[in-house]
Amino acid sequence: MTWLEKTPQGLVSAHLVMMTRLQADESIESATVFAVGGGSAKREARRAQMARWRRDSAGSVKPLAATPAALKGSGIGFRRVQK
Repeated sequence: MTWLEKTPQGLVSAHLVMMTRLQADESIESATVFAVGGGSAKREARRAQMARWRRDSAGSVKPLAATPAALKGSGIGFRRVQK
């Protein structure tokens, strides 16, 4: 059995849908890094971007809980096991 046969269909579908968006987002991020680092971005744009990077690096985003409903929506099965 290959990894593709073992992978939930919802995960494979989501990956295929998001691939183009992820690649575009990475391209925009690379262009932003070069613009800020190379000095071609305007001063206020550089300050705003640096503030975003600092905020993001601080870990202010909290991960979402993996609820049964969220897992089911992603195509992942869930069941409770009595101890």
